Amino acid sequence: MYSRTRDFAEAFATSLSILDDLILLDIYPAREAPIEGVSSKIISIM
Repeated sequence: MYSRTRDFAEAFATSLSILDDLILLDIYPAREAPIEGVSSKIISIM
């Protein structure tokens, strides 16, 4: 979800930073409309 990715991006990035390899996929929107500027890429740049 876009809102969850936005709200927890820093925590996700911290948790995932211990991995040697990571594949980030597109966000599954469920019933949410996309939020401008929010994508899985924001996790990778933190």
